[in-house]
Amino acid sequence: MAMKRLLGVFTLGAMIAAGCGHSGGDTPDAAAGDGSPVATCALGGRSCAEMPCCSGVCNGGTCACTDVGGNCQTDQQCCSAVCVGGACAPCNGTNAMCGQAANCCSGLCAGSVCACAPQGGGCLTATDCCHGTCQNGTCTCRGLGQFCDTSMPCCDGQCAAGRCCGGGGAACQQAGDCCSQTCTGGQCACVAAGQQCASDAQCCSGSCGYGGTCACGPKGTACAGSSDCCGACVNGACGCAPPKARCAGSADCCSGVCAGGACACSPIGAPCAGSSDCCGACVNGTCACAPTHGVCTTNADCCQGGQCLASGGQHYCYAPYGGACTQSGDCAMGSCQNGHCQ
Repeated sequence: MAMKRLLGVFTLGAMIAAGCGHSGGDTPDAAAGDGSPVATCALGGRSCAEMPCCSGVCNGGTCACTDVGGNCQTDQQCCSAVCVGGACAPCNGTNAMCGQAANCCSGLCAGSVCACAPQGGGCLTATDCCHGTCQNGTCTCRGLGQFCDTSMPCCDGQCAAGRCCGGGGAACQQAGDCCSQTCTGGQCACVAAGQQCASDAQCCSGSCGYGGTCACGPKGTACAGSSDCCGACVNGACGCAPPKARCAGSADCCSGVCAGGACACSPIGAPCAGSSDCCGACVNGTCACAPTHGVCTTNADCCQGGQCLASGGQHYCYAPYGGACTQSGDCAMGSCQNGHCQ
């Protein structure tokens, strides 16, 4: 009968593969120090020098077993350890049920469920691998600083400009391990908003914007300081941005309006935390009209028909002709006489 490593697809129900008994002495997977399963027997095609074969057959230093569809009399003869109706059944993919290690394409059965295989482990498809891809029956991925592309993904970190690198906070040993090219105290630094960048992976906000500079982090983005955010950094997350702060979209702004890359002020009636949120004033948590000399954006922000006029680089409300005043400086035009602008 043909003796080789199984490379098939799962076509039978997982419960069938898990339920068939194994006549050999295969043992359950052990657990590593981090709780992940560790193989205790070798799959077909693997060396039998360091551990026994799941099939129980070692031929010339290599584990041998019968491939899918081959004739069998016992489960032990099959690469999948499942013999059904005199023929070997396929192995099970990650998260399928299993009764022993050989039932799984990864060779790892933990808690009656097939676990993913680490780099160098056995596989049938990329889904059998914890990271990377499956090449020639082995899980393969690229480490930090190594070349990467869609066919050869990174074990950890991100593939930026064809190289595996770690984002902000990732462990590093040298600058080349980091997308930002900065390794400080064993951790990768990220590039702050407004600084030059070549890829999204370099930026703290995760976005390298137009012109090759890191964009500010929108609301909800993880942050180390307010310089990472369009708004403020509160408890490690970007909050909403106040009026005139930079923004990438309306969701970034406390007012809910991003115009021309800057947050607009909140109109009358909108909720507010302080007057800086409002086009007018913040009264009892609600934006109200701005009194005379109050900051404004348009005439509509001013109380009692006031006019919003520029002064010293800012816009302020002034009383209209006939409006109440206490001094001539309150008036948009004319002077203050008998308490009214004339």
